[in-house]
Amino acid sequence: MNRGCIRGFVERGVTDGGPIRFVAATEGVKRDGIDLRMQGAQLERFRANPVILFGHASWGRQNLPIGRAEHVGVEGDSLVMDVVFDQEDEFARTVERKLRGGFLNAVSIGFEVDSWEKPGQNFWNGGVATKWELFETSVVPIPMDERAVVQAGRSFEDDTLRQYIDERIEDALKRHFAKNDEPVGFTQSDADKVLASFKFGEGI
Repeated sequence: MNRGCIRGFVERGVTDGGPIRFVAATEGVKRDGIDLRMQGAQLERFRANPVILFGHASWGRQNLPIGRAEHVGVEGDSLVMDVVFDQEDEFARTVERKLRGGFLNAVSIGFEVDSWEKPGQNFWNGGVATKWELFETSVVPIPMDERAVVQAGRSFEDDTLRQYIDERIEDALKRHFAKNDEPVGFTQSDADKVLASFKFGEGI
């Protein structure tokens, strides 16, 4: 029996107070080549033992759970859950503080695949997992799933700033490509030109 991990980063700007809502995983091929289809998610075992670990470590006296997951379910193409950290555990409080402060930015799920879409698909070759079971969720240092983010805890100011920056990036990209007669790939030079067109400090 094989077990895999899908990772994603935690968004910065999380404020204090209350559970932290994670989008723990999303559909789509990730860097390990696996696409987890949410309609095939088996969550019963995890809901019965909703442990939150650090770094997928679950053995020994020093690797006890640091929190628990609540309200675990699928919303659209995403696996979501609210995470409560153990306030009696100093290390758990440290991990929570680093998540809220943006010093840790990644979560990860541990899972096993029961059914693949096509023959020959597996953890080594990648593929579409049509039925899979969630075992645990961990805080980890390295992201993989760029769409797995904290949903709750961001302030209004954070959302407004993000929207403003997204709009500026979109406008800058449109201006840049409007000047090019040939459809070329987006290179590092292109990125440098786009970033150079920004004038942050005005309107923020």
